[in-house]
Amino acid sequence: MSTTGPGRGTFLVRRLLVLAVALAVVVGVVLGVRALIADPADASPMESAEKSAPPEPATTSATVACEADDLDLALQPAAESFEAGDRPRFAVRVTHVGRQPCLVNGSQNGVAVTVADDDGAVWSSADCPVDERMLLMSPGDVDTNDVTWDLTRTDGSCEAAGSATAGDYTARVEVTDVPDATTPPVSFTLEPAPEPDPTTEPAENAEAKTEEPADDEAEGEKADKEADAETPAQDEKSGVDEPAAEESAEKS
Repeated sequence: MSTTGPGRGTFLVRRLLVLAVALAVVVGVVLGVRALIADPADASPMESAEKSAPPEPATTSATVACEADDLDLALQPAAESFEAGDRPRFAVRVTHVGRQPCLVNGSQNGVAVTVADDDGAVWSSADCPVDERMLLMSPGDVDTNDVTWDLTRTDGSCEAAGSATAGDYTARVEVTDVPDATTPPVSFTLEPAPEPDPTTEPAENAEAKTEEPADDEAEGEKADKEADAETPAQDEKSGVDEPAAEESAEKS
């Protein structure tokens, strides 16, 4: 019994398959090496654009000045009326209500309080220059500050033009470099100095009256001393005259 082995054709097919696999491996290695060492300048424009194009920058307004719609302003006097000589004090609040961060000058020049009477503005915290206080405010941020009026009238300049008198005034706050960023005016009163009580005498008059009884008493004591000094003299004179009178009577 005889056994027949693989034919010549079968061996040839197997060799071809081995060569094809080996060739594929070599080609893959070569392409891989070329890809690793390839110059980016050799890439096609489309491939270069796809690989090097950076993402678009995120929209930001961190250095943009605030606008009126970004800010909510509030002003509150410490009282509705102030006694004579008391300096009115105001609480100022700035709230960021916008969607993006923005810059605002938070100094008393940038967020200014203005006081006015019936004739117009009499004083403003922006009349005298101060250093800027730049605030980068984000949505929801709140900045508060207290401003005090020293009762001087400046009338738009830093020079004092007099002192405020008793009466009714209004105050408002505004962002000086942001149009329409302001509050409605709020009213307050400076009370007049109290008038003296007519039933209460000035201290000088009271002191004068206190001294008068002492003066009267001194004068009374002086008069008594003078009277006492005159009485012995009269008695001595009358004692000398009486014997003379008796002697004259006896002679007669």
